[in-house]
Amino acid sequence: MQQVGVTSHNHRPELCPSTTDEPPSPLDQRFVKLAHAVEATERRLLADERSLDDGLLEDAICRAYLQRFKNPDPPLGFRLPTVATLLAQGQAMLRPRRVVVAAQVQGINSTPDGASPANARITTGGVASPEDWTSSQVYAVRFWGIDIRPTEDRARRWTEELVWQHFVTGLASDLVSIGKIEKRFGKRMVDPHLVLVADREGEAFERLIVDILNNGALRARLAPLYEDFLEKTDLRVHVEGLQRQRGARVQVTMADHERRASAKRHEIRAPEEFVHLSPWTLAEALVAAPFSGLLPGDLGRDVYPALSVRGNSTEDLARSLRHMFRNCIRHPGEHPRGPVAQVPAAVQLLVQAFVGHEVRASTAALRAHEAERARQRPGEGRSAGRAGGTPEVPGLP
Repeated sequence: MQQVGVTSHNHRPELCPSTTDEPPSPLDQRFVKLAHAVEATERRLLADERSLDDGLLEDAICRAYLQRFKNPDPPLGFRLPTVATLLAQGQAMLRPRRVVVAAQVQGINSTPDGASPANARITTGGVASPEDWTSSQVYAVRFWGIDIRPTEDRARRWTEELVWQHFVTGLASDLVSIGKIEKRFGKRMVDPHLVLVADREGEAFERLIVDILNNGALRARLAPLYEDFLEKTDLRVHVEGLQRQRGARVQVTMADHERRASAKRHEIRAPEEFVHLSPWTLAEALVAAPFSGLLPGDLGRDVYPALSVRGNSTEDLARSLRHMFRNCIRHPGEHPRGPVAQVPAAVQLLVQAFVGHEVRASTAALRAHEAERARQRPGEGRSAGRAGGTPEVPGLP
């Protein structure tokens, strides 16, 4: 039976393995041109030459560089390696995927190529069991090596344009984030080998959690790079009716024992304003669920058989959760939706219930701190300060 809050994945559209020696796609060719232009701009920035190849850079990326040009300081040593890493990640998202899922697109017949009509519908599974996809989902599953590819040429070109625009928007956002991080460091000496970008497994777990949360009533997204690096914020999560313009802050780790989870928590200023999600915190919540009311009815007990947990301790449950998550991440191509389809429904409900509860608790803590700061400094209100040092005010991302 399908549980409330979990999308059913019983129907599996046909998966077609894609060879890795396919000729360069139009996306590959566009990427090469853009990457050369970005690298040339970065080299000129190192030489204190602040100019753009407007004809080769996308508008969003031009705007990101124009914002960086306002900072008179030279680029810090970690900038160029970080940009190179981001380009490599982008190229991996754009190149031909190893799993191809046939798709159909409706609603673009009357529009010119490159348009993005609001009523366009991307589906997989054929007429009998259609499954809808948003453009952001089509782009996101490429991380897992999955290509949602329309069978009709014009629809395929239209979908590739959506994929390209998601890539460009993300790269522009990351370039802006690098500029903000440089500005925060100012003229201080910084290790040129400083790593700003999460490793593959860390990002994979964050993306899996986003997919799990978006399967229910919550709305989650990856946090911008500068929030991830400077403010220990991996995700932003919205709960309907909760006044959080940018969403609640969530830190995600694979910690499966108390000491590691506690150490990560203590790295954060005002940790009570964050949701701390890890196999350990999920296990703690599940063990307490019969008394806390976190999960309704018998749903809490459903997690144990779904994980084949050996033992009843928090440690046993945390290890089982970590093993299950890592196993799903390591075998992502079993379903068009990626590894989220392999996470048991009971575990997805646990994650959704835990995050929803903790978002409300962290928001209550945030509001209490804001009220206290307002009493101490009358007139400043909510913009008086944030856990990460960034005011939560309209207009900020």
